[in-house]
Amino acid sequence: MLRFNIPFVLLFIVLYILTIIKLKKQKAPIEKYIIYAIFYIYIAKVIDEAFFPFPCDADIISMFKQTHSNIKYNLIPFKSIIGYFNTSKFRTIQFYGNILLFVPMGYLLPLIKTNINKLSKVLTMSFCISLGIETMQLIISFMYGFAYRSFDVDDIIMNVFGAFLGFAFLKLTAPILNKLTEVELPKL
Repeated sequence: MLRFNIPFVLLFIVLYILTIIKLKKQKAPIEKYIIYAIFYIYIAKVIDEAFFPFPCDADIISMFKQTHSNIKYNLIPFKSIIGYFNTSKFRTIQFYGNILLFVPMGYLLPLIKTNINKLSKVLTMSFCISLGIETMQLIISFMYGFAYRSFDVDDIIMNVFGAFLGFAFLKLTAPILNKLTEVELPKL
């Protein structure tokens, strides 16, 4: 199984170093460096949760093809969400996990990209990112020939709701951030 490990961590470190160079040129306050570091760690964790571990051993792939042969997807809004409340604890954790996964997205996006400063822009960006993740999971499943991960429109709905909560929390905390930091906050 391919895991999110040293090569991927090194990639994010290189991206962060490039960001540091850019921030130094802009003479950004230290808080901006911290926000970017948190954002890169967050994005790395999202990628880790959404895609890893990758099965890469031929025997494991063969076993998965036998046991997980049906590629699963849900295109009916709220079908899985309703099902979460009628099933196991794991499904409930998955439900809340999908929401919590994108709360930082709604909070951090406007701090990283000041032109993404309206709820509609945050939700649109979060929708696109979530759709991209779900689509990649489906493509990977088709490439492997088994249900590696499943495409679920409800995951997108829950992710976007999580981003909404994050943006709402940013709006609540923005006055405090303005007083405590030198970071230029976008007009929300």
